[in-house]
Amino acid sequence: MSSLISMISSVYPPILTAVIAGFLLSRLLKSTGSTRAEKVRNQLPNFLSKFLLTVGIPISIANFIRGAELSANAWIAPATAWVAMLVAIGFSSILLCEDKACEPKLGEAFYYLLTSATQAILASP
Repeated sequence: MSSLISMISSVYPPILTAVIAGFLLSRLLKSTGSTRAEKVRNQLPNFLSKFLLTVGIPISIANFIRGAELSANAWIAPATAWVAMLVAIGFSSILLCEDKACEPKLGEAFYYLLTSATQAILASP
């Protein structure tokens, strides 16, 4: 029980601090009312999402890999998942674009559905 409490106390305070800081920053930018603040408020979500995508996710992946077991058997499941994903995308491309006049939106929607389903299958025990 104490390990759970120590884990919760080490994980949630940084998350809550970041959420509160974002909320306060949002309120601060709204209250100034200047055009520069309006411009920053409109561009800030784009900047933060790009920053998290290009910096935050690679750092978290590197941190995870640092503590992961990287034996040969550990690579079988991800390799199989990637092969299955690529085969499914290949088949879906063939089926959706038989006459080379496929709609891009239909293909994108199908690929998103395919990746979501694959991730759901991989995440299930």
